[in-house]
Formats: sequence, structure tokens, C-alpha cells
Amino acid sequence: IIDPLMTPAEKKMTFVSVFFSFAIALFILNFEKKRKTFNKIDQFTVSKALILMINGFAGGIFTGIAGSGIDIYSFSILTLFFRISEKVATPTSVILMAANSIVGFFWRHFMQNAIQQESWEYFAVCIPIVVIFAPIGSFIASCLHRLTLASFIYILETTALVSALLIIKLDWPLIILTISIIIGSLIFYITMSQCGKKLMIQKIKPLEMKEKMNDITVASVV
Repeated sequence: IIDPLMTPAEKKMTFVSVFFSFAIALFILNFEKKRKTFNKIDQFTVSKALILMINGFAGGIFTGIAGSGIDIYSFSILTLFFRISEKVATPTSVILMAANSIVGFFWRHFMQNAIQQESWEYFAVCIPIVVIFAPIGSFIASCLHRLTLASFIYILETTALVSALLIIKLDWPLIILTISIIIGSLIFYITMSQCGKKLMIQKIKPLEMKEKMNDITVASVV
């Protein structure tokens, strides 16, 4: 529905602008000293599941338009809202993208019969690369500090935006669209980060109170 309404240049600039804004929001978040992160989503509820479903829908729209997006979009909500460590969010987003690719190929081939031979050739070329380098990349990522992984994101998203600006011939409507998307997405991601902060405080406060009560109990016994 959305894809036919956009030109290739608009698709490219929308994609790089949205995730450049995410890189800025993540940089701002990581600027906090001793920022607390988690390895999983604690107290998984229906509301949190609904948030992830909406996130998957939005990421699917980006994937349908640009061929990718659900991985980075999932990474953004995991790190900004749920405060999951970059070391955990990275392999999680990769697995999501792999699953999305499998389902997409299955649907296009068996349900729509719309995959051309060239697409299968591209798919075959990617198999040995993914099989070899994806596990290697995951292993290396597990050995790095989460801030190092975050730095890679800053560099990659900035490089993507700069290269798109250099390659694509921008007219004024596209320039205005790009600036508007960057500003709007940045506001969205910062708002998401603030909501994640409130969620984290709600999670940490009971734990701190429990620790204080334990300390008081130990002190009274002594």
C-alpha cells in the first residue's frame, strides 16, 4: 500500500533518516553515566507483548518498503524502551531479521509464486556468507563491551545518511522531507527513551526497597 506511493529516493532517505535519529537517541541515552541495562524483559505482560507486536508491524512496513528495517526497529525498542543491553539486542535483532526473511521467501514463493530466478541466485550467494560470518560476528560481539557495539551503530547510521546525501540528487521537497523525518523520529525515539526510563524506575524501586528492608533487618539482628 505504501510502497507504490514513494519514489526510490524517498524510500532511501526515509530509511536512513529514521535510523540516524535512533543513533542520536541511543548516543544521548548512553551518555548517562553508569546506565543500567538488562539481559531480558522482566515481568513480561500482555501490554509489553502488545508493544512488541506494534513494533513488529512498524518494522514490517519498513522492511516492505526498503527490504530491511525490522531488525533495527526491534533493536531500537529493546534498547531505548526496555533498556536491554546492546550485547543482547544485537543477536536478537539478527534472528528476527532471519526469521522475517524466511517467512517472506516462503510467502512470496508458495503463496504468490512471485520470486524470480535472479532472487534465488542472490539468496544462494548469501547463504555461505551468512552461515560463516553471522556466528563469527555474534562471537566477536559477545567479547566486546556494549558501548563498543553502540559506537558501531553511531558510525554505521551516520555513514548511511552521509552516503545517501552524496549519492542521491536532492531537491527541496526531498530535503524538507529528510529534515522533517529526522526531527520527528528523534522526538519519537527520545519520548520512547523517557518512557523506558519511567518503566525502569518502576522496576528498580521495589528491588531497592527490598534491599533496604533486608539491611534494616540484618542491622536490627546485629
